[in-house]
Amino acid sequence: MKKSFKYKFLFLITIFFLIPAFSYGQSDLFEIRTPNVMIIFDTSSSMNMGVDGKAVPSGNAKGVDNVVRNYEGGGNHPNSKLFIAKQALGEVLKDIENVNMGFATYAQRKEEWWKGYFKKWTITKPYQPEKKWCEKRYWRWREIKNSVDGPRYANDFSKDSFIDAWGKKHTGVTVGYRFYRTITLYDKSASLIPPHSNLKMKSYDWWYMVTEIKYNAEYNWYTYKYVSDPLTYDTYEETTKSLDGCTSCSSDKENDPFPFTWPDGSNPPWETYFKDDSRGPAFKDEYEKPFGNNPAKKNWWDCKTRSSPQQKEEKDWIYQWRSYKGSYADVCKDQPDGWVYVSGCYDDSKYYYPIGSSPALPYDSINRPHTW
Repeated sequence: MKKSFKYKFLFLITIFFLIPAFSYGQSDLFEIRTPNVMIIFDTSSSMNMGVDGKAVPSGNAKGVDNVVRNYEGGGNHPNSKLFIAKQALGEVLKDIENVNMGFATYAQRKEEWWKGYFKKWTITKPYQPEKKWCEKRYWRWREIKNSVDGPRYANDFSKDSFIDAWGKKHTGVTVGYRFYRTITLYDKSASLIPPHSNLKMKSYDWWYMVTEIKYNAEYNWYTYKYVSDPLTYDTYEETTKSLDGCTSCSSDKENDPFPFTWPDGSNPPWETYFKDDSRGPAFKDEYEKPFGNNPAKKNWWDCKTRSSPQQKEEKDWIYQWRSYKGSYADVCKDQPDGWVYVSGCYDDSKYYYPIGSSPALPYDSINRPHTW
């Protein structure tokens, strides 16, 4: 993909150089003179992306000197379109002779920023007093109403097919196209609790619809937008509740020390089990033999005591590359927010299309598309 981008870039530039050759021998029409070539270089924000249209993160990559080193993300990374285009331009220009060269970029508004390496004296571990508490596991059923998955998006070079988020290809797609994926849900009506070994699952076909197909001229692909139908279902949940300052689980009976139910606002309350549970044999058995005496769930519902020792506060210097708006003199020095300048300041200015209010109006795919 990277090579394809480079070759396309070189092809466009080569066309300029071939123009004088096309007219060679046409002295009766005009005189051959030293060719003039104007190269307009795209520096819009999309050039900071990869050739696949995705953001380029920081990480190791091989530079022009074939040395692998760690690069920051964006246009300075060898995998970005901007870096690749600069390399291609350099290869074209290095052997050019007897050509009048012009070089320009698309007009943009500049907002001056500088980036440098800074450090700050920071609390790396906050003070923590000694702490003791008790904790116990709770469970509940909760109804999820009108859950919607999406909208989700997929890009594809085809105008009527795409691959969804789960790897399935769809063909013959138009707006209104419907498809489903099979998911697994808890089956509350078939689950008899306790014991929790009776938790049952069921399969459900969740339907989706394509609501929009938009062509992106910049990348020559189509963006498919799709969203699920609303789904109401029951889910099984567990959580751990704690009592601060508790030093003993005592008999681990109801209200000694934990309550039978734990309120949760407008949601259903949480429930748990106790030693010698008074609600009947099934509840008592679940406490003593959780999930049908599953070894992996041993002591699942037991109250447990916890503690953590006192932790002293620790401080140290932390280092970051940081950008600030302003001139070199304003930025490349100690900052009022506590960051101390170390070294390595360089221009990190932002550029915007010269339209609208300062610095520029938001990106618009039709009226203000990226220039590439």
